[in-house]
Amino acid sequence: MPDAPKRMKCAECTKAGKPCVNMSWESLDRTRAEYRKKVEDDETLLATVIARLMRNKKILKQAEERARHKALGLANEMIEAGELDLAEEADCPAASIGICASPVTWGTMGLIEESVANHGTHAAVPGSS
Repeated sequence: MPDAPKRMKCAECTKAGKPCVNMSWESLDRTRAEYRKKVEDDETLLATVIARLMRNKKILKQAEERARHKALGLANEMIEAGELDLAEEADCPAASIGICASPVTWGTMGLIEESVANHGTHAAVPGSS
């Protein structure tokens, strides 16, 4: 009866009412080595993804800063050339509350929230609902 030890259940598996694993040490070692390798591969992949995410966030932050700088430069050029008053002539909602630049320009510069906060509540902004 060489198969008898394979059919035997340990006390823990019998108590739990599930099939006994009854694995050999070699099988357990292979399983541990296999999953160690999988964990190491996943950690490497995670490190790569985190590094890429951090790099992309840094590039995005730099691009947003350059866009804000460019928008401010354009606004200054328009002020110097006297072209910024065109927003008022076009019946711009932003002009009606004393803002000379368009909402798009202010959004690019990240100043819309600050402007609304300085001019009262959200309900006080013309055109808001």
